[in-house]
Amino acid sequence: MVCNPDIDCTLPENRWRYIEKFTCLGENKKLLKEMRLSFPSGHSSFSAYTMIYFALYLQKRFVWRGSKLLRHFIQFVLIMMAWYTVMTRVSDYKHHWSDVLAGFSIGLLAAIVVYAFISDLRKTSRRQNGCHDNELTTNGTTRTAPSWQV
Repeated sequence: MVCNPDIDCTLPENRWRYIEKFTCLGENKKLLKEMRLSFPSGHSSFSAYTMIYFALYLQKRFVWRGSKLLRHFIQFVLIMMAWYTVMTRVSDYKHHWSDVLAGFSIGLLAAIVVYAFISDLRKTSRRQNGCHDNELTTNGTTRTAPSWQV
């Protein structure tokens, strides 16, 4: 135990109540500081952000027609890499599950906000017949569409 509180749990008044005031008898001051810095998990937050944003990026930008499952397989691997990072933080006793859940949620929220509001991934430039969005092709002639039609 890092803290090793000075509480006698055999006393009846300490059995069924939440104890707020206690003194840590732990000798290692560095571990006591690290114990308080574990919320939220930075590893979980960063891995969730990078892998989820990369999966969203692939959804919009990966347009290879050779295989229909390749993009989905890569996205699955990316999400599983983030999940592996999250799970190893708990299983290696680096964080509590709540620290990891909060970190993962922050990373997920950051990836969605960056995707939706900051990056230009939602703005797709579709090309039809080799033309840009503001060009219309009719009967072999190309003309520029008015801005209100684009």
